[in-house]
Amino acid sequence: MKQIILFAFATFFTAAAVQAQSPLKIGPSIEVGLPLNTGDVYMMSAGVGINGRYVMPFHKPLEVIVGVSYYRFLQNAENRDAGIKDTQYVPIRVGARYNFPLSFPLYAKLDGGAVVSLQKKTEDYPKEPTGILVSPGVGTSLGPVEVELRYENWTSGTWEGYYGSRPSTDIVGLRFAYFF
Repeated sequence: MKQIILFAFATFFTAAAVQAQSPLKIGPSIEVGLPLNTGDVYMMSAGVGINGRYVMPFHKPLEVIVGVSYYRFLQNAENRDAGIKDTQYVPIRVGARYNFPLSFPLYAKLDGGAVVSLQKKTEDYPKEPTGILVSPGVGTSLGPVEVELRYENWTSGTWEGYYGSRPSTDIVGLRFAYFF
């Protein structure tokens, strides 16, 4: 029995050490944001996602980052009372991150990608085109946990919906991630 327990511990710690040395890290995230130019419509955005980072072997502070999220924009009280539903999106991001060689772990990142709307087309609400997003940010790593302050601009072209024409959405938000 002791041999089985020792084997299980050895296997666990060996796997953890291999993962710690791996250049690829994957983990979930929680994201919250404050829409800047749609305050009359949305009170906040919230989402969950899965993220990946790959350390570049030729330059260790540089990483390639990818992520897929599910976002929901929560309507303000006036729109909720009018029966207008929250809007939902799937942002898909690819970018780069630079880890500054400081005693305190600090990084800057820039990513971009596509924003896919999950709204159903109705008579009053046409289907949004797939949009483009750009997102700079800064953050810190506290062991496997990351905290990031980000700005996002989602440009989806002009469309006519409940709120008239809206060419873009600007968001300031926080992302909390845990990497394995």
